[in-house]
Amino acid sequence: MLLRIFKEVVNSSKKMFILNYGLTLLMGLLNAVPLIAMQKFFDSLIYINSDYSAFFYLGLFIFIKMLSYGISEYTNYKYEFYDLTVMGKMTEKTNQKVSGFKPVFFEDSTMMDSIEKAYEGTGRMRRVVDTVMMILLYYIPQIIVTGIYLFMAHPLLPLCIVMMLAVVIITTKIEEKDYIDTEKATSNHDRRINAYCDYIAGIRSFKETKLLGMQGYFLSKITKALSERKIIKKQCIRSIGKKDYLKSGILLFCHIAILSILLLCLGNKTVTIGIIAAVMTSLDEIMEMLEGLMDELKGGISKAIGKIKMFFGIQDVKEEKDGNKKLDHISRIDLRNVGFSYPGQEQPAVADLNLSIRTGEHIAVVGENGSGKSTLVKLLSGLYEPNEGAVLYNNTDINDFQHKSVYDKETAIFQNYGKYELSIRDNIEIGKYGSFENTEKNADKQEMDYKIKTILEEVCFDYNKYEKLDETILGREFGETDLSGGQWQRLAIARGLYRNGELMILDEPTSAIDPFEEERLYNLFCKVMKNKTAVIVTHRLRFTMWADRIVVMKDGKIVGNGSHKELMEKCNEYKRIWEASDICRDGLIPSC
Repeated sequence: MLLRIFKEVVNSSKKMFILNYGLTLLMGLLNAVPLIAMQKFFDSLIYINSDYSAFFYLGLFIFIKMLSYGISEYTNYKYEFYDLTVMGKMTEKTNQKVSGFKPVFFEDSTMMDSIEKAYEGTGRMRRVVDTVMMILLYYIPQIIVTGIYLFMAHPLLPLCIVMMLAVVIITTKIEEKDYIDTEKATSNHDRRINAYCDYIAGIRSFKETKLLGMQGYFLSKITKALSERKIIKKQCIRSIGKKDYLKSGILLFCHIAILSILLLCLGNKTVTIGIIAAVMTSLDEIMEMLEGLMDELKGGISKAIGKIKMFFGIQDVKEEKDGNKKLDHISRIDLRNVGFSYPGQEQPAVADLNLSIRTGEHIAVVGENGSGKSTLVKLLSGLYEPNEGAVLYNNTDINDFQHKSVYDKETAIFQNYGKYELSIRDNIEIGKYGSFENTEKNADKQEMDYKIKTILEEVCFDYNKYEKLDETILGREFGETDLSGGQWQRLAIARGLYRNGELMILDEPTSAIDPFEEERLYNLFCKVMKNKTAVIVTHRLRFTMWADRIVVMKDGKIVGNGSHKELMEKCNEYKRIWEASDICRDGLIPSC
């Protein structure tokens, strides 16, 4: 583990690593000089002679202390920049890794906990390396020099130092396991607490929470989660506390033993007063160092290792396997005996799905909440990989194609759309970043503006109130202009239309749009979807009339597949839903 951590930190910036820890080694070596200078100073005071050497050693002691302080301050200054560099590199690496995960991973709460801890681990690697390097380059030189002085007084004295170090190492290793187990046990509590706090004070939910008086409810949830977390932490603290008592007792015994032997040696006149004074002074420093090191290892490395293991755990997760074929166009899509279960769920979300979609065909998917509609379209699009059966594009398993080439052919507008706190232009153009080869990069800006504004007008997004498309930052967290839910959804629709994919997937795309605009937008979809393959999930049955076929889902299975007339005659589920809809009441049936 340590070798892997060091490799990551060194590779982040080799020059900064050498500079920082070269200075640390220099400080470690310099710190041995005051010990020698102190011994010589005291011996010179006792055995006064005419060369005034005591003043020289006193001056040397002060000079080295000042030099060490100056180097320490400069090193601390450089450490800050090194921290930012390492954290930036590790965060970038984590981002790249997570972006390559299968989308279904984000449905797994355990995986989400691991990802969260992995991001925390990116900031802990440098601390672990720093602690280890301080031990090797800064503390150990002091211990070695002190050990030599102790050996000069009595051969058994260095064994006390070795015993002290052994106690620290062994107990820290034991405590490390306690901290790792505690981190795993409390990670879910931490995520819940953060979520409840966001519900109370987060910009997206505080208004509803305030208006409906839900603060007390979430506060009680936080209190309960904190209480459960406290019990787990308390058990860990109690376990570590017992080990600390034993450790402190052993260290105290070693300290007393060293002092006793030194006094005996002084009585036998085998050491000088200077050696006694130097060792006594440095021994106090070593005791403080060991106690500080003990706390650092316990509270720093032990806690950090748990999060760093999560970081490497994420790095070791196998990314989504990419195919080697390129999808040039979509002529047909087939689902053959497809089954899918979400992580941690025994009951399958969908089972035994069989469906064929031809190029240019328009399919409407209907059914009650929880029937598997959204899961179906995510399987169709290639976002989710089936546990059973296969999704075929042009009679070829979708997994055989490069993911990028598949996504390039798709446009998706989901009910849970993204609210990107960017400029209006970026919110639209982001629909082509990363997937499409952007052939419009060098296009005339006025031409691009005209295209974007035309789409915004078509979806009734009121962009005229904003001075420029690329200057107004939307949202409250980074900008000053927030949008209504309907306007955000219009922007999401515009983003999808701008992408202009060969396959259009619409999953409840107008859920936040008022009824007067909803019908007009569906007419716009009809216009845009001409000569395209389209799949739309909707609860509004009157908007299924534009479809070539209607697919009816219930309990994760397809129970109906055909035209409106065929389903009314043969599918009881569709007939039941139709008769319960508003169409029977107001007779509004749109047409393309």
